[in-house]
Amino acid sequence: MIAFASFAGFAGCLTSARHAAAVLGGSAHALAEGAAAPPCDVLVLSSWHPAYEAVLDDGPRIIARWHSPLLQTELSDDGWKLERLLELKASRRVHALAFNDAGAARALGGVHLPDVLAPAPAVAPRALEGVNVTFLGEPYPRKNVMTQVAAFAQAAGPDWTLHLAGRRAERHGGWLDRLGVRWTDHGHLAHHDVLALIAGCDAGLSATLSESYGYLAAEHLQLGVPVVTSPAVRCADTGELQVADPGDVDGVATALRRAIGADIADARASLRERAAANEAIARAALAELAS
Repeated sequence: MIAFASFAGFAGCLTSARHAAAVLGGSAHALAEGAAAPPCDVLVLSSWHPAYEAVLDDGPRIIARWHSPLLQTELSDDGWKLERLLELKASRRVHALAFNDAGAARALGGVHLPDVLAPAPAVAPRALEGVNVTFLGEPYPRKNVMTQVAAFAQAAGPDWTLHLAGRRAERHGGWLDRLGVRWTDHGHLAHHDVLALIAGCDAGLSATLSESYGYLAAEHLQLGVPVVTSPAVRCADTGELQVADPGDVDGVATALRRAIGADIADARASLRERAAANEAIARAALAELAS
C-alpha cells in the first residue's frame, strides 16, 4: 500500500498528492508537526520539512520527492531543503529520491516521477457579471504577480474584474489599486469553491516564471476556461495563449485579450495527451521504486 504525503502547509504538494492518490492508487495525507507516518508500505514524502524527521524511521519505505525544477528551487531559496534530501539519501534514511523534473532526476541520480492529473469534479459555475479573469494562488516571486497584474490593467475593459484567492491581496493589493484594477479578493477558498470560481470566469492568468506542473492552469482547461500560460507551465500547450516571455507586459496583455472567448479544444487535447504520458511514466517509476 502506498501513501502520498506532504507537510500540511505545502498547498502545491498536497494538490499533487491528492491527484497522485486518485490516479495511481493509494492515499493522500497532510502531515502536521509531530505526526506519525500514515499506515502504508511505501511513503512518498513531498519536498522537505523538519516535521518529517519524526517519520523517517517509522517503518515504511520512504521515497523523498522533489517537485520543483532547479530554477524554481533557486527562485524560492529552497536549495537547503534539496540538500537535506540528498543527505538523507546518502545516509540511506530514505530509499530513493524522485523528481518531477526529468532533468533534475538525471543530474542528481534520482527517478523521474512526474505529476499526474485526476478528472475535475462536476461543479456549478459561480454566477458573475461582466468579464471575469482569475489570478489565483500564493504570491511567491516565481508567480510573476506584478507583470501579470500590469498586463491585466492594460487589457481590461470597464467591466473586467480580476479575481484573487490565497494571500495575494495581502502582498499586492496596493499594486492593484495603483494600476486602477478592479479586483475581488476571495481569500482562502476550499478546492471545490476554487473550481466553481474558475468555472464562472472567462479566462485565467498563469504566465508564471517556474512551475512543477501547473495544476491551476490544468483545472482551467478541464473546466473549459481559457488560460494564459508561459513555457514553464508543463501541463499543456495552450498555443496562442502561451507567452514566450512571461516578463513581457504587452505580450501577456495580448494573450489575455485573445483568451476571452478563445477556442481551447487543442489546448484541452494537449492536456489529455500530456496527462496520459505522465501517468504511464509515473506508474513505471512507482513500480521501480516499490520493488
